[in-house]
Amino acid sequence: MKILVALIMLFFSSLTFANEEIFYCSDKQAAGLYYEKNNYTHAKFKKERFKVKLDFQKLKLDSADLYMEIGTVGQTICQTNINNDFMSCSNAYGQIFTININKLNFTRAETFGNIVDINNDRDSMVVYYGTCDKF
Repeated sequence: MKILVALIMLFFSSLTFANEEIFYCSDKQAAGLYYEKNNYTHAKFKKERFKVKLDFQKLKLDSADLYMEIGTVGQTICQTNINNDFMSCSNAYGQIFTININKLNFTRAETFGNIVDINNDRDSMVVYYGTCDKF
């Protein structure tokens, strides 16, 4: 009987993670406003590659590479449109990640920029676009 209960618990616990998938994503372009010496200037930024765990059913995003990790201050809130063909996630640090669920192309942004001013050191603001593949 104990074995049966253990098997049932194992089966149901695996269902809770069944929709999570890991994706490997690459930026195609990156541009924005670079902050230096009390001024913003237009600039190109380094394209990045990163991993992201997505659950389109539960509307969850988890990525240490993007500073958007579940259980941290960078945790995201995600939502989808009425047709459920894209998911958009953001966090309290101005990080935004929007992905087309069917085509796996994305747009992301770092928008904190001029909102924070610690010792007159502000963040740059950047917009990226690219594609993801299942890992």
